Amino acid sequence: MSVFMTIARREFNTRVRKRSFLIMTLLGPLLFGALIVIPALLVSSDVTERHLLVLDNSYLLVGQEKLPGLTLEFVDPEEVTSDQAMEMYESSEHFDGLLIIPSSSQSDPDYMIQNAKIYNRGAIGIEAQQSVERFLQREATNEKLRQQGVDPAAVASAHSSARVGVVDLDDDSEAESALEFKMAAGYLFSFFVYIFIFLYAVQTMRGVIEEKTSRIVEVIVSSVKPTQLMLGKIVGTAAVGFLQFSIWVGLTLGIYFGLSAAGIFDIDASSGTMGLAQQVFNNLASFNGPLMLGGFLFYFIGGFLLYASLFAAVGAAVDSETDTQQFMLPLTIPLVISFLLATRFMTDPGSDLAVWMSIIPLTSPVTMMMRLPFGVPEWQLAVSMLSLILGFLGSTWLAGRIYRIGILSFGKKPTYREIWRWIRMKP
Repeated sequence: MSVFMTIARREFNTRVRKRSFLIMTLLGPLLFGALIVIPALLVSSDVTERHLLVLDNSYLLVGQEKLPGLTLEFVDPEEVTSDQAMEMYESSEHFDGLLIIPSSSQSDPDYMIQNAKIYNRGAIGIEAQQSVERFLQREATNEKLRQQGVDPAAVASAHSSARVGVVDLDDDSEAESALEFKMAAGYLFSFFVYIFIFLYAVQTMRGVIEEKTSRIVEVIVSSVKPTQLMLGKIVGTAAVGFLQFSIWVGLTLGIYFGLSAAGIFDIDASSGTMGLAQQVFNNLASFNGPLMLGGFLFYFIGGFLLYASLFAAVGAAVDSETDTQQFMLPLTIPLVISFLLATRFMTDPGSDLAVWMSIIPLTSPVTMMMRLPFGVPEWQLAVSMLSLILGFLGSTWLAGRIYRIGILSFGKKPTYREIWRWIRMKP
C-alpha cells in the first residue's frame, strides 16, 4: 500500500506543479461560464434585417410591411408578372430574396401557401423562411374562416392557454415541482459529468503514454508491479481532478455571488439562458440538493475511475496518442450515446431505456444524473451505484491484465486479437 500511495502522491505532485494546471484552474470557471453566457448573448443579439421583394397574387399579405427579421416591399400583381418580378430582383442588390405567392382560381388558401416560393442567392436563412411560413399559415387559416362565415377575431379571442401544475407527492412540502428547472439541472449536471470524465480520463491515458515513450516506465516497473503503477496513476489523477473541480466550484460561487451583489445577475427568467440558469441555481434546494450534489460526486468519481482504468490500458497498449483512436472509439460510444439521448431521458425519465442505461456502468454516470432531479426509486439508485462499483472493479482487473503486458511492448500497434491474448495470459 505504501508503494501504491507513493505513486499516487508522485502523480498528484507532478500534475499540480505544472503551469498548465494553474492556468486551467484559474480559467476553468471563465471558460465554462462562457459556454452559458456566449450562446445567450448570441441568441439575444439582433437578427440581421432582410429585405424581401413580394409578388402576392393571393393578396394574403396585403398591408403587412414587416415580419420578424424581414422587411417586405410589394409589387402590384396586376401590373407585374412573375418573370418581371424575377428581373427586378436580379437587377437590384437591395433585395435579399423574392417571394412569389400564386393565385388560385377557386380562392383556395391552402393551394396558395403550399405553392409559395422564396427565390434567393443564399441570403435567406431558415428563420426568415419559418417567419414567412408562420404568417402565411395564420392568414390562410383566417381566410378559410372568413369563407365559412366565421370572424377570425372571435376565434382568436376564444383562444385559451393552459398551464397544469405538477405536484410531487414524494415531496413532503407538496409544492408544485418545476419540471423545466429539473430538466435544466439534470442536463447541466450530466453535461459536467460527461466533460470531466473525458477530461481527466484522457489525462491518465496521456500520462501513461508519456512514461512509456520516454522509457521511464522500464525503470519504475523494476521495483513496482505494473498494476500498482496503473492504480497509482489513476488515483493520483483522480485527486488532481477532485482538487481542480473543488477550486472551480469555489471560484464559480465567488464570481456568482460577487456579480449578484453588483446587480449584474438581475435578469428576468423569461429573458433567456442566463435567467434560466439563475433560477435553476436559486431553486436547487427544491431538487433535493444534497442528493444531487452527492450523486454528482459519486458518479463523477465512479465514472472517472471506470473510464480512467480503460483509458490507461489503451495508453499502455500503444506507442503514441495517434494510435489510440481505434481503441478509444468503442469505449467512448456508450458515454456519447447516453449524452445524445439526454432529451429522451429528461422527457421520459422512467422509461425502460432510461432505467437500464442508468444501471449499466458505462452509461450510468450520465444517464442517472439526468434522472435524479425527477426522483429515482431507492432500489434503482442502489443498484446503479453497486453496478458502477462492480464495473470499476471489473474494468480495473481487465485493464491490469492489458497494462502489465502492454506497458513494456514497443514498436508495434497491437490488434484486438493480441490484446485478447494479453488478457488471457496467466500472471
